[in-house]
Amino acid sequence: MKTRKGCMKKVLMVTMNLVNVLAAVLGMTIATLGFHFYRELELPQGMDDMEYMSFGALALGIFGLVVTTLTIGGAYWLNYGSSQFKIAFCGPMAVIAYALIMLRGSLPHMETTMDESMMAEYETYYRNKVARGIVDSCQIKHECCGYFGIEDFPEHFPLPDSCCSQHVLKKFRHCSRKLAYTDPCRFKLGEIIDVYFGWMNFVCYTTSSTLIALDIIVLVVVFVFKPTFTKNPFKLE
Repeated sequence: MKTRKGCMKKVLMVTMNLVNVLAAVLGMTIATLGFHFYRELELPQGMDDMEYMSFGALALGIFGLVVTTLTIGGAYWLNYGSSQFKIAFCGPMAVIAYALIMLRGSLPHMETTMDESMMAEYETYYRNKVARGIVDSCQIKHECCGYFGIEDFPEHFPLPDSCCSQHVLKKFRHCSRKLAYTDPCRFKLGEIIDVYFGWMNFVCYTTSSTLIALDIIVLVVVFVFKPTFTKNPFKLE
């Protein structure tokens, strides 16, 4: 019976270490992605005025650093430390897993807010100079017209020149619906946004699942195979 229990414990310890390594790798991955998106993500002015995406990317980077630090720094004590340390290790991991789940759940709201913010710029295009500059800059850069399509501009108003290429403007002087870009800006921006949200969704899901699995394994090791506690959390058992 003791031999069988010992084998089960060894299997659990090996599994715990493998999951801990996976968590460390995921931590480094989300830290890299988070800080990369925070620095490099280029969105039109007015699309992320509330800085939801910037905050989400920064939070992801910080969570990644914490996970990496805990998993690498705590690897030795997970194997040789006391039961108290193992339980204490589970606390911040559970908090980060919960935070990642919440961050993942907020992604649809972020996307909706961004669309609403950009649509507000289009709706005030003809009466707001700032909005006009934001929309024109976006359309020139991404070679698109309208956020969801050319229909975003009423037919009784002149179509913005930013809806046409410089070649067309040189030839015809003004842009028209027949000569305008056919791609909506949301489609062009979607290539950037989908990458961002796709990676955010993936790393939040995989990392939170891994941290939860790690916590469960550690708690099983503690309460099934190490039911007693030592007074010194750093004393080898």
